[in-house]
Amino acid sequence: MMISKEKVYWFDHKPTDDNDGYIYGLQYLYNDDVMYCKWYKTEEERDTDYEIRPDIKSKEGGRQWINNY
Repeated sequence: MMISKEKVYWFDHKPTDDNDGYIYGLQYLYNDDVMYCKWYKTEEERDTDYEIRPDIKSKEGGRQWINNY
């Protein structure tokens, strides 16, 4: 099982809609399939959440999260 995370930008996915201002995203992937995506109004909020889970590696590299439950 490989879970990773990556930062995303709303306008890269749907450039004709502003998503009510929630344009900075954080998505979690299982292998390369999106499991969950959360949107934020500021880049700072998104980046803070990104750093909170160091056990989940970024798509660019880092540690792998293993579910032992």
